[in-house]
Amino acid sequence: MSSYPLSLSALIPNFRPEAALLLACIRPDQNEETRAEIQHLASGASSPIDWYYLLHTAEKHRVIPSLYRNLSSAQIATIPTEIYQDFRRRFFKNAQRNLRLTQELLHLLDFFEAQTISAIPYKGMILAASAYGKISLRQVWDIDFLVHEKDVVKSRTALIADGFRVTESFDREQSFFHDEREVEVDLHWGVTPFYFPVNLSFDRLWNNRQKISLNATSIKSFSNEDLLLILCIQIAKDCWERRQHIENLAKVCDIASLIYTAKDLNWDKVLSQANELNIHRIVLFGLCLAHSLLEADLPEQIIFQIQDTPTLTALSKQVCRHLFGEYDEDFSDPRTRYSDIRARTRQLIFYFRLRERRAERFQHVYQIIKTIPEILSS
Repeated sequence: MSSYPLSLSALIPNFRPEAALLLACIRPDQNEETRAEIQHLASGASSPIDWYYLLHTAEKHRVIPSLYRNLSSAQIATIPTEIYQDFRRRFFKNAQRNLRLTQELLHLLDFFEAQTISAIPYKGMILAASAYGKISLRQVWDIDFLVHEKDVVKSRTALIADGFRVTESFDREQSFFHDEREVEVDLHWGVTPFYFPVNLSFDRLWNNRQKISLNATSIKSFSNEDLLLILCIQIAKDCWERRQHIENLAKVCDIASLIYTAKDLNWDKVLSQANELNIHRIVLFGLCLAHSLLEADLPEQIIFQIQDTPTLTALSKQVCRHLFGEYDEDFSDPRTRYSDIRARTRQLIFYFRLRERRAERFQHVYQIIKTIPEILSS
């Protein structure tokens, strides 16, 4: 059995007071104890706060809205005026952008429906509304839709006809931009790329959809149970893909906020689906991070399962090691064929520890082997 739950100081090396304040401010459950902790930390009684560092770190982790709201609610007198005004300016700029993106998302939903395209909006504004309760409380830059693979060409043609142009193409994803409306749309036809296989079909997600309210408009998106699975998959994929560390805390905050908001979450269904999809460890990994960093309230059975999986504690330590610091030297060097191979080796080890079944491990190895000639010839 592992030593879970870990203290923040054990999880994050060189744990700074600014980090403690940031994590306290972005916890979804802002109870009296948390508010008292925020006031104590912000006062600088234990250790002075570098407010410029806090601002920079909050922007890096894309959590300005929650930080600003909860610092404002706590009425902290020690925040320098220029820092507070900067927080405020960024908060309202994000709120205005989110309102515009919400209007654009609703327009595109109607547009897709008129083209008889089944599209599920997710991420971005959908998370802001369903997990955070307000569209102003999450930093958003684009609009994401998931479509059936058979509708990809039709969706692409429709977006181009509406004035969008293709900007980037990835595996099971394509990005579009509308120059006049200044809107970016990411079109997905799979929840994960083929090299991170999860058999979560569009039809299944479509049939499980539930209604949410977005700017007083009722629309349908993923069920809370499916959304939680997808959020855990995404943070595991991102940690694996991006140097085995958490790119930004917003991804952890998404999981914790959904758990806090969705009081009727069917945990038995979450676990049974995770087992059925062979992503049990991936889901526990995401839940472990949300619980350890942001005190997400988890059922006892899940706490026990995390405790019984020592690998999760090791993986959590690994992805949090640079949460409030710089990248390790192995990845700050200029890319060479050898550093690339070293990076892929680290990815492979991390991936193997995330996946329980040999089938997913072998599929991943096969995809890596296919890229070796390209790496060696670069």
